[in-house]
Amino acid sequence: MTQLYNKTIKDLSNCYDIHADKFSSTRQKKRPEVDYIIEQLLTIQKEGNKPLSIIELWCGDGRFLGYVESRYPHLIKEYKGIDISENLLSGKILILFLVAIY
Repeated sequence: MTQLYNKTIKDLSNCYDIHADKFSSTRQKKRPEVDYIIEQLLTIQKEGNKPLSIIELWCGDGRFLGYVESRYPHLIKEYKGIDISENLLSGKILILFLVAIY
């Protein structure tokens, strides 16, 4: 099972690395759920009265961060994006975490 899992993760990573440019170019519009997520983050931020630290899993090319930063610069203090594809991350996000699940 672990061998199959590791191969699947490696294959998925390779696929996204190969198609990173095309993937990013097809995701230029804001997804419908983004407004809801931002509303929730604004509520949390207001209750705590300070900017948020956010970890986004499967962040892709960081378009969510770009959207939030351009409209709500006070909302995020620290952002970490985690994705399986280093090529997707290299465009806007300089931090890559390699996550291994055993």
